[in-house]
Amino acid sequence: MGIKSLLSNQTKGWNQMDNLEAKFVLNAYRPGGQDANDPRFAEALEQVRRDPVLERWFVDSIAFDMAMTEKLRAIEVPPDLRELPPH
Repeated sequence: MGIKSLLSNQTKGWNQMDNLEAKFVLNAYRPGGQDANDPRFAEALEQVRRDPVLERWFVDSIAFDMAMTEKLRAIEVPPDLRELPPH
């Protein structure tokens, strides 16, 4: 579904988010839940509750984000990083 189709559907009173749009929005969702009260995220999360396939995708996406966060946190930053000359 293209942007024009999305806009056309919204102007006809259709306002339920589809899975493609929900995925687009949820790609920016932070795993801590601090985004849950944002109306756009709330609508996407409602779509997750309605669709088991989207729910599985979202669970996997959050798990991936959390795993990447932990891996990045495990990287030790050299104490003299600010003093190193640029390469």
